Amino acid sequence: MNYYGQLDITKLNALVNAHPEAFKRVTFKDGVEHILLPIDIREKREEDAHGNAAYIRASIKELKEGVSPYLADLRVSKFQPTEQGAAPVVPQNVPSNEPFTAEPFTDNAGKMDLINGLFQ
Repeated sequence: MNYYGQLDITKLNALVNAHPEAFKRVTFKDGVEHILLPIDIREKREEDAHGNAAYIRASIKELKEGVSPYLADLRVSKFQPTEQGAAPVVPQNVPSNEPFTAEPFTDNAGKMDLINGLFQ
C-alpha cells in the first residue's frame, strides 16, 4: 500500500532537542555520513475523520514528558504498486551510539535552508 502525507518538522525539531541520543550517524558505502532516526509506520484500525489511514512515529522507547513521537499522518495514495518493488538497501556500517551535533545547512547562495537550526 502506498501512502502520502506531510512530515511535521516542528515535532521533529522537538524530538531533536529532547532526545538527541535517538538519532544515529551512519556512514554509507559511498562514504557519505547521514543522520538517521528510527521510525515506525503504522496503519490505523480505521481512517479518521480527515481520511488519515496510517501514521509515522519516532521509535523512542522512553519519551520525555510533553514530547510527542508522532511525526505525520498518512492517507492512502490513489497510485498503488502493480508489482512487488525491490528490497530496500540496508547500510553496511554500524551506526555510532554517540549523540550528534550538526552545522546549519546553507545553499550555494548562502541562504539558510528550511532545516536551518533543526539540529542545534
